[in-house]
This record gives sequence, structure tokens and C-alpha cells, in this order.
Amino acid sequence: SGAPRCGGASGHRHPAVDRQPARARMPSHRMLAAWTMLLFIAAAWEGLCAHSIYDLRLSTDDCVRLKSRDVADDCSDPEASCASPTTVQQSSPRWLSDLAGMGGPLMTWLPMLLGNKEAVPVRHVLLTALPWYLAFIGPVRHTHRLLGSRWDPSGHVFVYGAQLVPLVRVRSRMLHPVTQAWLAVWAATLTYLSVTTASFFHTPSETLAGYALVAALWGWFILVHAGSSAVGLPSERRPLALASTGSAAPHREEEDEMGTGRTPGRAMLAFLLWSASTAGSWLACMPAEVGMLAGFLGYDAVLWLLLAWLSTGAAATPAVHLPGASCGQAASAAGPHGGAVGEGDGSLSACAAAAGSLRARTASLAPDDA
Repeated sequence: SGAPRCGGASGHRHPAVDRQPARARMPSHRMLAAWTMLLFIAAAWEGLCAHSIYDLRLSTDDCVRLKSRDVADDCSDPEASCASPTTVQQSSPRWLSDLAGMGGPLMTWLPMLLGNKEAVPVRHVLLTALPWYLAFIGPVRHTHRLLGSRWDPSGHVFVYGAQLVPLVRVRSRMLHPVTQAWLAVWAATLTYLSVTTASFFHTPSETLAGYALVAALWGWFILVHAGSSAVGLPSERRPLALASTGSAAPHREEEDEMGTGRTPGRAMLAFLLWSASTAGSWLACMPAEVGMLAGFLGYDAVLWLLLAWLSTGAAATPAVHLPGASCGQAASAAGPHGGAVGEGDGSLSACAAAAGSLRARTASLAPDDA
């Protein structure tokens, strides 16, 4: 039989590592599944009651007036199973929706970036989410302007979902406790706002349009997760494992798995989509909308700067190399029957030490997500 190897595709994987990726991320997937279910229920309720066409300025609990009607005294009573105008207004505090709207995805992404203990996996998550968000936020914001219609895809659902989906790839051990607490509170807030938005302010088709883009991003993260699980290691731990097999650039393998090695191409495509929709919105806008569009432009500029900074590799994974020969080379030098290694030859002993360190690290990766 050949000499034993320290790692590689044909080696035995640590059982804790085999189980860890799927179990550790499952709570986040369940959270997104629950968010989806609540969103669909809210959209179905809106479809039955048409809360989104209430004229909240003129309506009372005894007299519901609709936006589509011009007759001032044309009142109707709300159905028993539907919300009254007062309930709609009280359930959706303006200050909270303004906070979420003006804060945008930076309310989630900045705490993740600044309050983490493991910068590399968080960087990879943001390098996936940022181009996606920037590519589609323009069309979502400006469809009703560009088409000249009242149909308006739910930008709120898209923005809220773009913050919730990246949490699939972030585990609690990567973050400081204060960051964990903030993200938990903010995720609950976004879920609540998503439900009120779908229930009261958008038609079902508008809600589903915003959700479809979120679901596509969620699917992309699932594919990334499946790719990293195929090698039996969490993707953010792959550089250490690949180094034990003598890989010349293990962090490049990691970036390919996460797709971050192709970030410039994705960013360019995102920039083209964003530029086209932004230019179209300025050409079609009314004078009263200039201030709002300028605010959108300034916020997006901050996101583009963040993407550029992350793309420079400021938080890139350093290549990890073992001293001396790779594990396979050292094992071959020891002979087909695993001959003794003298004190002067440290290659195989270094590989053994690295493998022991890897086993110790992976054994400590017990899932810690509640």
C-alpha cells in the first residue's frame, strides 16, 4: 500500500467537519423559509383586501375611501377579515420604515464588516451580495418611472431580503456578541417590516417581483454552500486544509469556490445595469423627484466605494504554506512503507504537526448557532 497522506480529496475527512457546514447554517435557512412563508401569507391577505389602494389620508374606520375613486363621498365599510385604515397606520410606524429605508443594507452589512472576528468569510459574503444588490436596485426603484405605469416592484422587500439572505453564510462564531445581538434584533425588525409592506402597501404581484430577486440571491448562496460542502470543509476553512496538501495558492481556490475571484466581471455587469437604470430614471423624472434621485445616487456611491475597497483584497486570505516539501512529497520521500524519519528531515513531521493542528481546529467547529 502507498504512504498515508496528510490531506487531499482521497484522504479521510474529519467527521465533525463533514457534518458541520449543513448543520451550522440550517437555522439561517429556516429563518429565510419562515420569512418567505410570512411574506406569502401577507401578500395573499393583501390580494383579498386590497389594503394598498386605501386612501389613508381621507379614510376613517367607518368610511374607507380608495385611491382609484374621485368621488369624495364614496365610502365603503372594510370587510371583517381586513384591516381598518387605523390599523394599517398604527401597524406601520413611519419612523421605523424611514429608518430602514434611509439606512438601507448598510444597517446590516456595516456591522457584519466592522464587528466580525473572521474577516475573510464576511468579505466573501459581501462580495457576493453587493454586486447583486447594485445590479437590481436601479430597475426595482425606477420601473414605474421607466414604464410610465403605477406598477411598482416592491423595493422594500428587495432591500430587506438583500440583508437577510447573506446571514445564511454568516455563523455566530464569526461575529462579536454585540454584532450578533444587533443582527438578531434587526433581522426581526426587517421581517416585521416585510410583512407590513406586503400586507398594506404593495399588490401581490409587486411583492412577488421583489421577492423573486431575493430568492435568486438565496439560490446562489445555496449553490455556493453546496460547492464548499462537496469537499467536506466549510469554504472559509478550505485555505488551511489546502495548505496541508501543498497548494501553492489556497486562497485562490477559496475565492473560486465563493465566486469572489470573478468579482470584477460581476461588478462590471452590475455597473452597466445600474448605470442604464439610473440614467433612464433621471431622464424620465419630474422636477420634484430630483432631490430623491440625488439621495439614491449618493447612497449607491457609498456602496460602490465599499465594493471597490473589498475587491482590492484588503481582507484577503493570506496564503498558508508549510515549511519544506508538501505532504505528498514528504510521504514519498519516506518510502512506500513509511520509513523512519530522522531528526534532520522535518518535512513529514511538519506535515504531521499541521494535520494535527487541522484536526484540532476542525474538532472545535461544533455548530454554535441557536
